[in-house]
Amino acid sequence: AGLSPASYTGTLWKGNLTYKLDDRSLVYVTYSEGFRPGGFNRKPCNTTSASTPAQVAACAKLKAYVPDQVKNYEVGWKLSLLDRSLQFNAAAYQIDWSNIQMTVFDQNISNQTFTTNFADARIRGFEGDVTWRATPATKPVSPARAPLDSPRCGSGALTEREVMLTIRPKSRRLMPGSAAA
Repeated sequence: AGLSPASYTGTLWKGNLTYKLDDRSLVYVTYSEGFRPGGFNRKPCNTTSASTPAQVAACAKLKAYVPDQVKNYEVGWKLSLLDRSLQFNAAAYQIDWSNIQMTVFDQNISNQTFTTNFADARIRGFEGDVTWRATPATKPVSPARAPLDSPRCGSGALTEREVMLTIRPKSRRLMPGSAAA
């Protein structure tokens, strides 16, 4: 009773507040929620008449799994500086993830995969990028399309349109067992 994935109801929230510092730069905060619905497992356990009552009870808990949920908090900025020759974007975020769903295959429990809920987690991270345009005529270049294989690279004779610096560090830290705030 109450376990059917078709019966889940609720509201997911998402909000964003942006403040434009000027016509080129802004700061923002975002909050959002998400979930994956729960469900049932086909045959979560191999139990026999020789199974202990504890094994049978543990198997009964694996017949269904509940939704997992995420709450995302983010603060960031997009700054265009030095007469738009320097772009600095960055964001710090935290994701609180509860009742994490995992699909497991363990022959000691079942001969089929089954989904179950694990511990909660908190993910914290920072990401950003810096782009510098050497001259106003410089066009943005993706690092994947940077002209590193140009014949002029070896001679050091790059044109001003080919000079671009992009740095995109990313850092993420997972802390298993953290309770959602």
